[in-house]
Amino acid sequence: MSNNVFAALPSSRIAGQIKAANRRVVYVAPGIANAVAAAMVAFTKKPGAEMLEVVVDCNDDVCRLGYGDIKAVRDLVDAGVEVRQSPGVRIGLLICDDQAWCFSPIALSVEDEAQSDETPNAVSVTPQQAEHFVFAVCPERKAQQSLFEREISDPGATQAESVQTRREIGIAPLQKNELAQTEKSLEIAPPLKFDVTRKVRVFQPYLQYVELSLQGCSISRHKVQVPQEILNLTPSRTVRERLRTTYNLIRDNSKVSDKPLQDELEQIRKDYTRHLGGQMGRVMLRSKRTELDKKVVQFRKKLVKHQETIKKRLHLEIERSVKDIIGATVRHVLRNPPAEFLREIPNEKPTQDQAERWLRWKLDSCFPTAEQLVSDMEFECSFKDVTYETLNEPGFWAAIKKAYPAVDWDKPYNEFDAAREKQTVAR
Repeated sequence: MSNNVFAALPSSRIAGQIKAANRRVVYVAPGIANAVAAAMVAFTKKPGAEMLEVVVDCNDDVCRLGYGDIKAVRDLVDAGVEVRQSPGVRIGLLICDDQAWCFSPIALSVEDEAQSDETPNAVSVTPQQAEHFVFAVCPERKAQQSLFEREISDPGATQAESVQTRREIGIAPLQKNELAQTEKSLEIAPPLKFDVTRKVRVFQPYLQYVELSLQGCSISRHKVQVPQEILNLTPSRTVRERLRTTYNLIRDNSKVSDKPLQDELEQIRKDYTRHLGGQMGRVMLRSKRTELDKKVVQFRKKLVKHQETIKKRLHLEIERSVKDIIGATVRHVLRNPPAEFLREIPNEKPTQDQAERWLRWKLDSCFPTAEQLVSDMEFECSFKDVTYETLNEPGFWAAIKKAYPAVDWDKPYNEFDAAREKQTVAR
């Protein structure tokens, strides 16, 4: 490895430095690669090996992000190496004998490890700084050193009189249950392959699925299920045409209409989206998302205004429909009262007021209120990213070119690896 201040420190180089170490190794990072763990186990078998300090964050998220492999931690524990736990640690420190580096651990789910010093992720530190780091990770070393120095001047010195021993990181050893729990979590939901994860995360699609829908606004087509007792009770032709097994809530010539809203929504679809045919859904250009978002905000405001405007009209329309049915059926009810109606009145012959009250009660149970109809009006706008797999499905690319014939593009996305391999030789 070069003597540069800035250097690349991938796991292969870390393992090489540990293999070359003879006296001490200190390693602090979120996780450990298998090759690094193997080098550590080999180091412990060297005759002159005095010190091996390992501090990690043994957590399934660490492994999913690609900071290390849980098998590496298991190999160290099985080999009798004490691994210390530091939840949340995201920095790296490597000390091998008198050489030391601070480095930025690489999450393989984001990018590949740099192999050249031209793309550094580490800085070397001086031997004095290395000692400072050693004492922060393993203060017992400083305590022993201080006690040794004091014993020379005062043979009666004791450990209790020595320097305070408090670890700054890796305070507690990794417990067996912590390791087992992490292994179990990764067994249940294994991490994705990092090369695939990087490609899916980094590729930049030009397209996005979009769904625009207006629900509950087609009040002119709303029908009411009329009680069986009222069916066929009216001789009125006008009411009879609306009164089948269901009743048209709104008259054909009513001013209550959602057509302006539906027309505007369809224009938004036409301007900003394209249907790919079949089951492939509707897509839009991501570059037009800001414009579409503004249109959506404006449309929502118009929907609110529409609700406020037609609420009073709806109340009048519903009341008129109820009165039309009552007016067309009340005489027939008086001439031939239904048995249910007769059981609910004290007199033998019903009055017109009683018949009207009974009919209104029956109709109120099936007619919605204006408030209910207005509250059911909803505009939904949902977006969903086009996945890498979808972009490469047979027929998808042809549908895109047909939908956007004016666009001259090679692919509907900009695909690249997160870490482009530089044509350089690692020093």
